[in-house]
Amino acid sequence: MRPEALGLGGRAVRLRAAYARPIGATLVILALIGAAEAFARWHATAHVAPAVVRQVHATGHVDVVVRLGFRPELFHTVFFQKLGRLTGVEGQRVVLRDVGPSGVRRLGRQYWVESVDLLAP
Repeated sequence: MRPEALGLGGRAVRLRAAYARPIGATLVILALIGAAEAFARWHATAHVAPAVVRQVHATGHVDVVVRLGFRPELFHTVFFQKLGRLTGVEGQRVVLRDVGPSGVRRLGRQYWVESVDLLAP
């Protein structure tokens, strides 16, 4: 039945309009979250060397060199220490040892990480 037949008139239209704004805002927020997640997944696959992924799946841990576009600050070093043993910082390069699979994924997802490569023996 139409709203006018129920005697609601313009009230139903106002209620529908009142729900449209929060629903639209929620959809925009969900789209932004989805875009951020898609970017993080793409970044991880594009910036982590395939050899790192193979070795971490084969052995359970890996020693890596992380290249940044800047010198790491305190925030970055604390972040790295949570993922593995931080054994050196050389300019824009950070050496991490014993990084597990989840650590490799987290490294690759950071937009400020330029590359993750195997540490040369």
